[in-house]
Amino acid sequence: MALVKKSDDFLNFPGGDSNFRDLPRSFSDMLDNFFDEAVKTSHGSRFVPSVDISENDKGYDIEVCVPGMKKDDIKLEVEGNTLHISGEKKVEDKKEDKTVHRVESQYGYFHRSFELPEEAQLDKIEANYEDGVLNIHVPKDVKKTETKKIDIK
Repeated sequence: MALVKKSDDFLNFPGGDSNFRDLPRSFSDMLDNFFDEAVKTSHGSRFVPSVDISENDKGYDIEVCVPGMKKDDIKLEVEGNTLHISGEKKVEDKKEDKTVHRVESQYGYFHRSFELPEEAQLDKIEANYEDGVLNIHVPKDVKKTETKKIDIK
């Protein structure tokens, strides 16, 4: 059995090789440029920061990744049993002599909400912001989580 090289007859036309070989890459570059411009000029853009939630005997720990933000740009509120985390990461206008070719950093407004369990002590929630990570600790009311045995008569 012989291996046969697959050829694209379309590229065998005179000039076809030079005119069409880079077409997929050119089309991809064109789409990248279009969407880059759309993102740069869109108003009210949003990003969704990643959130990790864990639990232990003492409470719940919520870790929100918001790199590049200042703690004053983040708002933390409790309404009923719902924890609201919101903020805005603003685009920095750097007045340097350079041309920006690509921006992949996320900017804009975000809002995340989490329904807290009944045993959460809402008045004792603590938050700390360090190195681009917002750490929120929601303590549990141990009394509410204790199991009570009920005798059957």
